[in-house]
This record gives sequence, C-alpha cells and structure tokens, in this order.
Amino acid sequence: MNTLQAQKKAKLDRLLSKLQLTPANRALAEEYLTAEQRDDSLLQRAEEEDFHEVSWEVRGEAVDYANDLRSWDNPDPLARLIKLYWAMGKSTAVFLLERSSDSKTGREEQKLRTELLGKPAAVALEAERVVWYEPGYRDLEWFYALAASEPEILEQAQALAGGHRDNYKVMLAGILVAVQQGSKLSLFQKLVGAKQPLVARQIQLIHRNNLETMAAALPKLSDKDRQALAEYLEKGDLNAPKPALSAGWANAANPSAALAARGAETYLAGLLGTASFLGAEQDPRLRCALRMYLGLNPAAVLQNILRGVSQHVMLDQKDRLNHLLEDLPGGDVTMLIFLTMLPTWDGRNSFYKVVARQCRNGLKQALDLADAQQYVRLTDMMPGAGAVDRDQRNKINTLLSKYIQNGASAMTQYLEGTGSLKDSAVRLAGVTVQPYVYPSQAAQLVERYVKAAGWDEFACRCATVFGLVFEGSGMNHLLHSDQDVARLAAALQEQELPLGEILRIFGYFCDGCYDERRKTTTRNTLYKNFSKPVYLEDLCAAALNSGVFGRYVALSALDDLTASPECGSRAKEGLLAGAGDSSKQIQELMVALLTSHPDWTGEVTGLLRSKKAAERLIAVRAAAKMGETIHPALEEALEKEKSAKVADAIRGALGQASAPAEQAAALTIDEKAAQILKGGKKRKVQWVLDHPLPELHLQDEARTPVSEDRRAALLVAYSELGRIGRSETAALLAEGIDPADLAALAGEVYEIWLAAGAQSKTKWVLAFAAAFGGAAMTPRLSHAINEWPQQSRGAIACDAVTALALSNDPAALLVVDSISRKFKFRQVKAAAAAALDNAARELGITAEELADRIVPDLGFGADGKRVFDYGPRSFTVRLTPTLEMEITNDAGKTVKNLPAPGKTDDPEKAEAAYNEFKTMKKQIRTTVTAQKARLEAALSVLRCWSSDAWKALFVGNPIMHQFAMSLIWGVYQDGTLQETFRYMEDGSFNTVDEEEYTLPDDARIGLAHPVEMDRETLDAWKQQLEDYEITQSIPQLDRPVFQLEPGQEQARTLDRFGGKKLNGLSLSGKLLGLGWYRGSVQDAGGYYTFYREDPGLGMGVELEFSGCFVGDENETVTVYEATFYRQGTVQRGSYCYDTSKPENIFALGEVPARYYSEVVYQLDKATASSTETDPDWRKKNR
Repeated sequence: MNTLQAQKKAKLDRLLSKLQLTPANRALAEEYLTAEQRDDSLLQRAEEEDFHEVSWEVRGEAVDYANDLRSWDNPDPLARLIKLYWAMGKSTAVFLLERSSDSKTGREEQKLRTELLGKPAAVALEAERVVWYEPGYRDLEWFYALAASEPEILEQAQALAGGHRDNYKVMLAGILVAVQQGSKLSLFQKLVGAKQPLVARQIQLIHRNNLETMAAALPKLSDKDRQALAEYLEKGDLNAPKPALSAGWANAANPSAALAARGAETYLAGLLGTASFLGAEQDPRLRCALRMYLGLNPAAVLQNILRGVSQHVMLDQKDRLNHLLEDLPGGDVTMLIFLTMLPTWDGRNSFYKVVARQCRNGLKQALDLADAQQYVRLTDMMPGAGAVDRDQRNKINTLLSKYIQNGASAMTQYLEGTGSLKDSAVRLAGVTVQPYVYPSQAAQLVERYVKAAGWDEFACRCATVFGLVFEGSGMNHLLHSDQDVARLAAALQEQELPLGEILRIFGYFCDGCYDERRKTTTRNTLYKNFSKPVYLEDLCAAALNSGVFGRYVALSALDDLTASPECGSRAKEGLLAGAGDSSKQIQELMVALLTSHPDWTGEVTGLLRSKKAAERLIAVRAAAKMGETIHPALEEALEKEKSAKVADAIRGALGQASAPAEQAAALTIDEKAAQILKGGKKRKVQWVLDHPLPELHLQDEARTPVSEDRRAALLVAYSELGRIGRSETAALLAEGIDPADLAALAGEVYEIWLAAGAQSKTKWVLAFAAAFGGAAMTPRLSHAINEWPQQSRGAIACDAVTALALSNDPAALLVVDSISRKFKFRQVKAAAAAALDNAARELGITAEELADRIVPDLGFGADGKRVFDYGPRSFTVRLTPTLEMEITNDAGKTVKNLPAPGKTDDPEKAEAAYNEFKTMKKQIRTTVTAQKARLEAALSVLRCWSSDAWKALFVGNPIMHQFAMSLIWGVYQDGTLQETFRYMEDGSFNTVDEEEYTLPDDARIGLAHPVEMDRETLDAWKQQLEDYEITQSIPQLDRPVFQLEPGQEQARTLDRFGGKKLNGLSLSGKLLGLGWYRGSVQDAGGYYTFYREDPGLGMGVELEFSGCFVGDENETVTVYEATFYRQGTVQRGSYCYDTSKPENIFALGEVPARYYSEVVYQLDKATASSTETDPDWRKKNR
C-alpha cells in the first residue's frame, strides 16, 4: 500500500468510527468498500441504521468524504458508498451524501442513483433531503411531475423510508392526493364521492399522522385540549365550530397578532398543515386539520403552502384558495399582510400577486394595518392600491412622529400644511429626534408617495423634515439620481424654501453619502441649478455662512455668474470673500476657481495685499499657476511678507528653491560626488565602507570602473535624505552604471545593515536597497516585513514597506498591495496603504487604479501563452481559466513540468529559460493570491471600473483575463445593478440568456453579488457556468447571502452571533485570517474587540466579545454584538479606551446590503465552531 492509499484508508477509518455503526455494519463497510471487486451480495448482511440521528458535525465530514470521491476519475468508490449507505439507512442515507440545503448534488446524481438503486429509491433520497428544510416549489416540482405521470413511483418511495419518521411520506402523500384527485374515476364514482384507492390510502396516511403526532405538533396544549382536537378531526364535521382551547386560537381580529401565534410547533405545523391543505377538498377530516393548524400557527402553514405548492394545484380548483381564505383567521387581510413578508427573489412573485388579487376585499384594512415596508409591498402587488390620499399622508406623519423626542406636535402641524415653507427652519427648530433611529419605513412611504404625486407641497415638507430634523437620514430613498436631485431642488425653490436651507438639506444628504462620485454630481447639479442672477445675494450669503457643502455650491455658482453682464461684479466680490475660508476643501476650490480666470491677476494681486494670512496664502497658491506675468507682484509681496509660511510659499511660487539644483546640473558626475562628500560626510557611511563592497561599472563597452567616491556618494545621498523616499541626487549619480552591479551593491549593503542589527537610525539602507536592489531584493524585504513585527519591530517593518514601494521591480508593488489588503499587523498594513497612496498620488491616480496598473503579465502574450526557448527545442506554457499552467512541447504533447536542460540544449538559452520558468512559477502564485484578495475585496464593497479601465485590466492583461472569464459581471448605475454579463473565451460578451451582449461605452462595471440578483437569474448563471464546465476563480455565485431581517432596519447592533461560545484562539485565528484586527490592548494585556475598516465605503465594523489576553487566548470566550461605524472615528492603540460615539454608529438599515451580507458571512465563518450559546450574554457584556 502506497502513502496515498494509506491516507485514504485512514480517512475512511476515521469516518466509520465517527458514524458509530453497529459492529456488524462496521465490519461490512470495511469489507465492502475496500474489496478489489465490488460484491453487492455482501449488502444483504446490512443492519438497519438511522442516519438522521448522526450529529451535524459528523454528517458534514461524511459529505466531505463523499465529495472527495466525486472528484475521482473512477466512479466505483462513490457507487459503493451510495449502495452501502442505502443498504443500512434507506432514505436517511442522504444525510451522509449531501447537505440538506444542497439541491444541486441530488439533481446531478439522480441518474446514477436511479441506476444503482432504482427510481423509487432515488425519489426517497431526494424527498428525505427536501422535507427537512423549508422547500420551495423548485425543490418539489420533480415530485409533482411524477405524481402526474408515475404516481406508483412515489408510493413505492414512501415504503423506503429509513428511521421511524413519516415526514417525507406525508409530504409525498399531499402531492399525490392533490394531483391524482378524481383521476381514473367514472362519472358515477365522482358523483357518489368515491376515491381512487391510491388517493384513499394517502388521505388515511395524512389523517393518521395528524392524530399520532399531536403531542409533538401541539406541545403547548394540555392533554384535554389535544383530546378535544382529536375528536374534532375524527368527526370531520365542517359545520361544527373548532373546540374551545384553554390557550385560545389565533386572534382573527388582529392579523399581525394572528401571524405571530405559535400554538403549534412550526416545522410540523407547516408539514402537516400543507399536506392537509392538499387533501382538504377530498376529505373533511383534512379540512378540519387545516383549520386547526391555521388557528394555531398560521404563518408556518402559509409559508409552506405559498412557497411550496404547485401554482396549478393552488389555482386550478377555485374553491381550494377560497376555502383556505375562509379557514384562515383574519381571512383576506391576514393573507395580504403575510404576502408582504415573503421574499421577492424566490421566483414566485407573480404567483403571490395572483393570490393577492383574490384578497382584494381586504385591501383597505390591510393598508391601514400595514407598516411602511408592508404598505410598499402591497402597492407593488396590487396596482392602484397606493393611490395618494389623506390616509397615506397621515400614515407618513404618524410614522415620522414615532421617531421624535421633542416637538412632535410642531412637526405634525408642519407636515399637515401649517405655515409657509419659508419659515421651515423656525418651525422645526425645536424638533429633536430620538437617539439611534433611522426613518427608513417613513422614507419608503414618501418615496412611493412621490412616484404617485410628484414633488407636491406635502412631499417637499417631508424632504425638509428628513433634511433639517433627521439631518439627511432617509433621503437616500428619495434621491437615486442626479435627476432626482434637480427635481427636488426645483420643487423646494418653487415652494420658496430659502436657499440656505436647501443647501443645508442637501449637505446633510451628502454627509451621509459614501460615494464620492455621487457627492460630486450632487454638488454640480445644484450649483448649475442656482447659477441664476435671482439667487445672487442668497449665494453671497451662503458662500460665507453655510456649511462646507453649501459654501462649495455657492462659490461654484458665483463663479458661473461672474460672466453675467448684469451681476458679474457682485458675483466676483462674493466669490473673493471666500478666499480666507479655513476648510481645505474650499481652499482647493478657491485655487481652482482663481486660476481658471487668467485675466484675474489684478484680483489675485489684491489678495496678496490682504491683511489676512489665509487670503494671502490662497493668492500665492493661485499665482503659482498663473505664469510669470504675476511674478513682480509676488516679489513685491515677498519683500513685505512677515509670515514665514506665506514667505516660503511665495519663494516656491517664484521657483527660488530650484536654483541650487540648476547650478548642480552644470557639474560633472564626479564633481557632484565630490561636492556631496564635502565636510566629512563620508564618515556617516564609513560603517558600510569598512566592509568589502562590490565594484561598480559603467554600461559602456569597456565596462569602465566607477570611482569609490562616486560609490560612497550614492550611499551618502540616501543617508542625507532624512526620510524613506527616492533620492533624485542618487538617481543622478547612478546614471550609466550597470543595474546588475547596483543590485549587487544594494544587496551587500542590506546584508551589512542586517548584520549590524538593522538599526533604525540607519534605516536609509532600506530605501537604498529597494531603489537599486531590483527583483532580487523584493523577496528579501518581503521576508523581513513578515518577520520584524513578530519581533516587536513593527516600526522598522513599516519603513521597509514604504521602501519596497520605491522599487522598480513590478512584483514589489504587488507585494505592497497585498500587504495593504491583508496583513496580521495593522500598523504595517496601514503603512502599505500609505505607500500605495503616495505612489498613486505621484501618478495622479487612485491607489486602486495603481493596483490595476501593476498587475504583471509575467511574459504571457495576449493569447495567454509564453514560450521558453531551449535552443533546439522549446516549450509553451499556457494559462488555463483555473489559473493553472499547461505545458506543451514542440510536438504539442502535454508535459507535467519544464524539464531540466539537457546535453543537446543550448547551455545559455536553456539555463536562462529554466531559471525564468522557476521564477515565473513563484510569481504566478504570488500574483494569483494577490489578485484573488483584490477581487474578493472588490466583490465585498462593490468596486466599479469604467468600461475602458475594465477592458484594459481584464481583457488586456493575460493574467486577469483568466479571472474575468470565470466571473459574472454587472453594469451599475449609481451603485444599483442594471444588468449582468459574462466575458467569453472568444472575447465576446453574453447575457444570462446566452445572447450576445454589447458593453456600453459609459458603463460602470463591477462584480455582481448574489445578494442583488433574483433567484431565477442566479440559478441561470450557475447553470450556464456548469454547462461550460467553468469553475469560478473566487467564490461568487455560491457565496452565502445574509439579508437584514425585517424590523431590524433601525437596530444599531448586530446581535445574531451574541452569546456564541467558542475557543478564543479559533475566533482570533479566523477573524485575523479574514482581514480583521485585534482592538486596543488594555490593562494587563487584555483586548475585548475585533474590527475591520473599509475606506472605500467609509465604514468599519467592530465585534465585542468577553475578551482575551495577548499570548493566552486558548480559553473559551463569548461573542457579544457587532456595530457598524464611520471609518476612522475610533482611536486604537495600547491602553486606548475609545469607543464608537452614538452619532458615528450606523443603523443596520444604513449598511449597504452587500457589505452587510459580507460581514455576516465572515462572522458566521469565524463562529462556525461554536456549539454552545450563553442565553445571559447581554447581562455579562461589559
């Protein structure tokens, strides 16, 4: 037995031990699974097992083992496993073969299971899986089809149930009764109420289970109540009232309370209630049972019926739905309220609308009872239901009043139309909001109101309340585009709301907006809207007195008005009054506005004479961009300037700082070196010069040696720099020198520095080594960056990261980018991000755009191939869509690896090619890992590319090209998914329907997230990738989705993991591996939080837990709640006790759905090992 076979056998032995089979079955399993030839006769010895009783953990291991077998080329081991499990556990074998929620595996293996076990067995396995979790119709449609075409198969499957439960038998019985009712009966038999034998048997099975499971299904009822109900079901008298219960029935007069009733166990009520519903038209006993379950737990029954029952079965018999509504407490109204709670993504929305229309008589009452979300959903399902009326306005007013702490009556009167909008600020001045609220429900209603009525006076008053009272909260529901901004601004103007208040409202909106592009377009829309003479004086006032947003808009509008003949002079005066603004944003704007007017040299000169230093500084910054005509004014100002800061700025504008450099340019290189070494400066680097150093040579044909002074001057230039950066002086000295010699020198100097203790006072060596060390220095610095923080040398690691960003090696910036995204020590991670930002700033692009540019092609051509030339033979390496390397020789034959050079190969070419291949293999691993992390981040926070940028990266780069083909992309507008597409191997694009797609030139493209796709689209994309045999390069379509639960929009904490207990090392290891960080270390080395921050969204999330001590985390901890907060608002460090301020904490409804899902996904993974929950965790949370 070889090593691999031994490992497989050990894995099987561990699994069999954990399954705790009977001794006979254990022996059978070992004999049957390991025999050289499969002998199915052995399975006759199998003893009965109930695999439903196996723990979830062991089930998971068993499924993992089965999945391993599915990946083998030989199908026999999987076939044996299926037959063995079936022989022991019958239908319960499915729990060891696939996860309950995994519908894909069963469909894929349907044919194999049918061949191995027979069709009834395949049905039994699938039915056993489906019945244990909330099935939708798509999970059941196979059974409905078989019930119509081969009902005997379903009945045979019922006889194959493992264990002692009838759950799936009941589910199949309901389907059989519903589909087979009345079939194969004569007219006379139908008239006298006869039943087909199969149907009669299924009805009896359902009825028997209704009686026998009563104790389990109705655990909260007394024995007396259960006895009364059993008698009620046995009689099956539809004219008799339901028996009185001591606990009472669901309240028909209060639909919301009725839907909250839990008098019956939810799972069994759903299962038995649905089966009874399907047979209710055939047997009055089942109709009575349906009434019972609906009266005790209506939500459970409706959930299963509406999501799982075939639409044809539901609607073909008119009485079926009508009887359901008759038996449901609250009837039409309760049904309408419940329909609003169902998901919109499960592919049954059109069916729900049909059901809703059947309930139109209850619409008025349902709208009165509905909350905002339910109201909006009802109006979606029932066209015309949301007609604008006073009731709708009253509902909005009532909802908003709930959030008010002081002044509710004043706000109510304001919304009812009291007073003019001119006086809004005064009327709403005393209205204050309760802490930690987010008016999302009211905002959704106003959004619906505006769609129906437009921006009338009431809608404008609502927007003013959202802006001035709620400081912008809720306005994101009203402003989805620049057109919405323009329409609201125009409406507020028409209602005569003062300009200052309009700007304040939109300023609050932008303060809560984390899309910088959206902020910019909002500002632009508004200033264009207000660039009219009629607003001149208001703009002048706003330029001085508004918030930063208002001042920005006002100044931009004033700049437009300076060209107006009738008011240009006054507009210019108002604009120049903003020159002393203390805001950096306004200062940048003022410089841009002043320099956009080349003829304003007189105005800028006037500002140079201002008594205010801030105005003079702005004038200098503008003058620096206005050419030499203004230099005399600058020189005059310099003579009189008393402020050192302004004087330095003037010198910079005059270019005086560059004079010494011009003089230096006239010197020869050796003269320049001598000048640098003057004053004994060589002593600063003598500790390096005392060691033997590599000689340097010029790149000329003679390889002329470089003088030792020039070599020493190179070192001094960096030692004199005073920071980690690139020395222009050293770059000048290095001109013409062989790069290989410089790399050797850099490597030697770096080693000398390490041997001397890598002292921080001589850290200039890092910059020198990175600047000249080439590709060989990148892995050395990378290794040190990983090692130093673990030796309490985080500061020097930060310097090394900064230095690495100076390297000319393309791989170096990739390493820095990777560190900036995921690194155990946040200090180093932040330094990497800062280094990238600095590099990007020098290029005038963003850090993400820089990260796009630095993705290497690793020598691959546009066709994804690279040739390695050995002389007489060559090898072609091709990248596959799974980012694996496929190597072929000249004959086109695939080889496993590039061979070592042989005797017949060209020695130089072969050796060089072989070394290049080894280097490339390492680079591929680094690149793929880094790009996977980048794409994961882009998926988490919705990073979008322009069409050109996307093509340049994902079409033009052969590495990213492979990533692109396996992923599903979306076109976005204002952050909202508009359509999805896939990039094909032939360079074309196609849609989910496999139609050719043309990418819009102005598209904003990002990775589509399953949280924003409906179920039909998601499944169709999965099927398409499956059909093309494409494996996604990062988890995307199969990514778990977590959505905010209804009613949690205003919550300020995420509590779903609260109380989970697990090992501290496990929690820490998983969170740190997912890019989180430990919070501040406090007294005695304890820390009590983990956090992550995502600058692209301006958000962070912090998880509180019972705490660990650094270095002693191997103990049980309890997880508390998580909060989302504004990024950068919490200080962290040793003995730092800062926490998120209430005003910086987001309500869960404010968190983007994609980001919320990703955070919950990560926390779910991090706490997956928890098997115990502390119910009193809130009391213990510090």
